Amino acid sequence: MVGNRAALQFIRNPKTQVKAVLLELKSLFRGSSERVPLAYQDVRALRAFLEKSDQLGIKSLLALLADEAPWRADVPHEVAQILEEQNDRTRLQMILAEDDLLDVSFELTEARIPLLLMGESELALRWTQGTLKRPTKSIDFLVPREHHRQAIRLLGQMGFKYQSNSVRPSSIHKRECLEISRKQGAPLIRLWKDLESDQALWESTRNLRSPQLPRLIRVPSTEDSLVGCLRDSIKAGGSGAQLLVLATPMIFVDLFMLGQSSNNLESTNWDLVLWKLQEEQMVLYAWLLLHILNAEFTANESFHFYQPLYKKLTSEIAPWRRRLIQSQFKLDKWFSGFQMGVLPKSWTPRILLSHKWNLSTVFANGYLAKRSFPKLSPMRAKE
Repeated sequence: MVGNRAALQFIRNPKTQVKAVLLELKSLFRGSSERVPLAYQDVRALRAFLEKSDQLGIKSLLALLADEAPWRADVPHEVAQILEEQNDRTRLQMILAEDDLLDVSFELTEARIPLLLMGESELALRWTQGTLKRPTKSIDFLVPREHHRQAIRLLGQMGFKYQSNSVRPSSIHKRECLEISRKQGAPLIRLWKDLESDQALWESTRNLRSPQLPRLIRVPSTEDSLVGCLRDSIKAGGSGAQLLVLATPMIFVDLFMLGQSSNNLESTNWDLVLWKLQEEQMVLYAWLLLHILNAEFTANESFHFYQPLYKKLTSEIAPWRRRLIQSQFKLDKWFSGFQMGVLPKSWTPRILLSHKWNLSTVFANGYLAKRSFPKLSPMRAKE
């Protein structure tokens, strides 16, 4: 049992908690240590750790990782009970999500409604070969416009209902979405209506290779999955014109899973990915995430899949801007700014930007300028 003094210091120091959360997340990429971490040696420390990881959106994943760690048998009995209760709830939610995924998939494909599985559930199925073994908050389907009403009617007949208190996706996605579930607290099914511009997205899809799901289920190409993964990590802020970037470290898990499940390095069209990122003005953001993924989380061999894209993105960004961001961006300080989902006014590690997502200007004038750097002119910010 960890000493009272060490436990109290951990409980009272949010920055230490953030560092502990990130350290445990890195065990997914690099393997866990043999010693029991401080957060798992005391009940009070564990509760503070789980609360902080919940704020950062990765509590369920970290608890599952702890259950498989080599030091799991050495934790105190009270800590083991809390972990067991947390993981029981998570596994129940995953079972319910997988049941809903199967039910919706078979019902809609039998009605000959084209389905495109997207989002975190699609990434999880890629990584685990057709079984949901990663906590997911929603299951996202893209449906053609002409079939959207029919799909809603069929799901209504299956017992799915609109949840009035569910958070609707931001308009940054531009697509209309309906969020439904069987009951309050059950996994969400998000039914997206496609756009005319999504024709190219449908044409590049492929069949999902899963023994459990219908063969008619489609999934995006590796290129579209990667761009969608980056786009989905940009959340709605306080108003429609404000967006919050990198609100959770789960984006690194998604990038890792996509890289691990994509063995077709030679067939990946990195020029197409770069073009899509340029169209959505996410070049700098994508470069920063890949830089963090390589520097903070993965070993060089795990980063091999993204190396061609990283080189292309690097060539698109001015050297002075890369050096500036590399010298000032610290991952633990970034996430230390999050307190119960609210960022302090005194130090703002958030990126607020327009719908154009001009991240080059935002990083120069928004985040770094608040750290006593000279404000750059618009002309220079576009370099």
